[in-house]
Amino acid sequence: MNIMMNNQDQLKIISNCPVCDSRNFPSQIKVLQEKDNSHLLYVQCRRCKSRVIVLITAHQNGISSVGLLTDLSSDEVLKFSTQEPINHDDVLELYDSLFEKKEKFFELI
Repeated sequence: MNIMMNNQDQLKIISNCPVCDSRNFPSQIKVLQEKDNSHLLYVQCRRCKSRVIVLITAHQNGISSVGLLTDLSSDEVLKFSTQEPINHDDVLELYDSLFEKKEKFFELI
């Protein structure tokens, strides 16, 4: 993914879709978060509707970016970014709940 800064210091993403390789990739680009020199973007492909979360960070030596293919909506990305990470106690609690109620497993999901 190539990143270019224009005169107004706005980010422009120039890339092909990682799923369908469409050259006309972004139909939707949302800036989800900005912090210091980092921007979290949500990009959706115009052609296949695949979605990518992109973290762009500006450094003294240039700009770096990391992209992650996702099935989340932009609202879900924001929602989950503010929640606490799942820890081992959460996993054990879920296991205990499922083990105690095996017959109701499909009702729990």
